[in-house]
Amino acid sequence: MREMIACLIIGDSTGVGTAAALAAQDIRCEVRAQVGVSSATALARQAGATAASHVLVAVGSNDPTNPSLRSNLLRLRRQLAKPRVTWLAPYSPIAAEAVRSVSVTYGDAVIPLAGFASRDRIHPTNYAPVAHAIGWQSPQARQVPTVAAAKRAKVPQRRAVVLSF
Repeated sequence: MREMIACLIIGDSTGVGTAAALAAQDIRCEVRAQVGVSSATALARQAGATAASHVLVAVGSNDPTNPSLRSNLLRLRRQLAKPRVTWLAPYSPIAAEAVRSVSVTYGDAVIPLAGFASRDRIHPTNYAPVAHAIGWQSPQARQVPTVAAAKRAKVPQRRAVVLSF
């Protein structure tokens, strides 16, 4: 059985797509994300404790003009007493600003989807770069040293000391 990192993905279709891209990198998370989910629905679905040490929040794409968006995001974040939270900022500038303002309050990381190609300005055309930007690694990736790391490792040198009496 493979060791898994404890991660949770909350949100909308951008969370679903990112979860699939992470799974392709052998990172499997608990997914509480669904296509079409609003910030209020994501907040309601988050109820309940989880042992995740890494959380990805992908919320706001479906209700960028909702006057309660920022307060919903803030309430959602308060429920996540987790050490590492990463947000996907939607393509919508209004929703992205709401995400940024909440993330700054908690010192969370933000990945702006606006930096990734999109046909509809809601979904990235390819989620693999988004998953890579998150920076999570599978336990296997952390355990296997790279060739470059092996070359950088210092090889102990033996030196002889001759003592004469």
